[in-house]
Amino acid sequence: MDLQVNNNQQLTLIKLQQWNDIVEDKEIKEKLQNEILPNYVTKMRWFGGKGHALKSIQIIDYVILPFTELDSAYLLLLEISYHDGSPDIYHLPIAFSPIDISSELQKNYSQSIISLINIDNKEGLLYDAVYDRRSQQALATNLANNCTIKQKSGELVFTSTPNLKRYVHEQLNSTSKIFITEESNTSIIYDQDFFLKIYRNVDRSINSDVEINQFLNNETSFRHIPKYVGSIQRQFGKETIVLGMIQEYISCISDGWIYILERLDDFSLNILSHTDITSINKELRGSLTNPLDYEEIPEDLKKLFDKTTSKLISLLGHRTGQMHQALSSNNELSAFYPEKYSLDDQHSLFASIHSLIETVFQNLKENLQKLPEDVQEEAKEILSMKNELIRILERISSREINVTKTRIHGDYHLAQVLFTGDNFLIVDFEGEPAIHFTERRAKHSPLKDVAGMIHSFHYAAYRSLFLNPQRKSEDINTLLPFIQLWFHYISGFFIKSYLDTTNDAPFIPNNKQDIQILLETFLLQKAVYELNYELNYRLDWIIVPLKGIKSIIEQNRLGQIC
Repeated sequence: MDLQVNNNQQLTLIKLQQWNDIVEDKEIKEKLQNEILPNYVTKMRWFGGKGHALKSIQIIDYVILPFTELDSAYLLLLEISYHDGSPDIYHLPIAFSPIDISSELQKNYSQSIISLINIDNKEGLLYDAVYDRRSQQALATNLANNCTIKQKSGELVFTSTPNLKRYVHEQLNSTSKIFITEESNTSIIYDQDFFLKIYRNVDRSINSDVEINQFLNNETSFRHIPKYVGSIQRQFGKETIVLGMIQEYISCISDGWIYILERLDDFSLNILSHTDITSINKELRGSLTNPLDYEEIPEDLKKLFDKTTSKLISLLGHRTGQMHQALSSNNELSAFYPEKYSLDDQHSLFASIHSLIETVFQNLKENLQKLPEDVQEEAKEILSMKNELIRILERISSREINVTKTRIHGDYHLAQVLFTGDNFLIVDFEGEPAIHFTERRAKHSPLKDVAGMIHSFHYAAYRSLFLNPQRKSEDINTLLPFIQLWFHYISGFFIKSYLDTTNDAPFIPNNKQDIQILLETFLLQKAVYELNYELNYRLDWIIVPLKGIKSIIEQNRLGQIC
């Protein structure tokens, strides 16, 4: 049998006597760990270790997910070690499909195929079981029935609310499909009713996504998130690893990222078709701590900014403020009650960002020659501004800011909100993928989330300008000052609504200078982090974070960011 998938790569053949040899036969297991899994896992979109040199992959645990009495999947836990940094644990379900019934996998989900396999002379495919309808239905059924599947080394525990049980029992012909746009996880949609997220990078600690969703659903009145339904957990002794979470499915038009990119296209078209753009007032009014709403901007700009979009951005600021109020509303649960944001916290923040700047700027120097010439000039300019960046950063540790810290979203940007047409719902409370699971549960200033969203507006604005394949090169210089204008005012609409919503909240400083210091610090942290990400994963995007860092410096010189 000769089969090529994943960029026409030749697949390795595994020969077994029986299916359970895949995890119990020592030689087969070693072949998986040393040859097949490293080749497969490192090519997956959900694998977050691409910036590290792989050292080894070990199967440290597996549990059986039965399909029938004679057929099952294995849910593998892989410990992936690197030559630099701490190891990660990844979750990979695997199953066998006879070759004569695997045409759908080969046609629609070639990325799921791990290797060829021969079991007692029966040819087939070893593949990622998340993509198989049998596995999808088995997961839903076990969740609905709150099953506990006992294993030698522990239990596989499914828990859910009664509405899932009603759905599974009533929808005898239910359909399920893979949600194809995700990167860090893989999700399954059941009949536009439920959304099951299968976590890939997992850990023996509390999962922030499940924890915060349960808290907001059960302990607060905040309802602008999908309703929590249940979870899948691997339990051994006192340790628990969360493998999946199921929520009610939310029908939406798009996520916030796609929505904003579409609005930016409309805005750019409006500019390019304008009869006299030289007459438009391009003076930036308002600032980071004195932002304007739509009704306060100059009249000629109101003709450029779509009123509906502007009001929706204000709504997003309001929803963000409501989320932070909800996350800080409990004074009894230790994981959620607000705490004082101390000078030690500020010193720690300074030290971590300073270290990040040193690391990322060294990375930028080492990769300078890989960049196009015009981008090299931008990069050299940013490298020359390093000391100025550090001076901006130093203000966060100069004196104590009287404010509280709370649980926050932790990885807040436009792709983490769903746009329904008249509202925004907030999703994905896992936290920043680059930091350890325990650190994701740490309390921070909620302004860190605000800075994340402002940075996302900036990313969208400059991506639409520099990385749009439909954008004519001669239009870039024409649009540049107006894209800056768009970012300034759209960010202002968001911030003003947020600050109005959270007025007098203990997590917001009571003076504008401290608000500015915190926001500038978090904006700087986000921009430098994104620069490192693009250096490691997407060099063709690097112009965007370079522009972001330059914007922070230039606007700081003027005493304003937005």
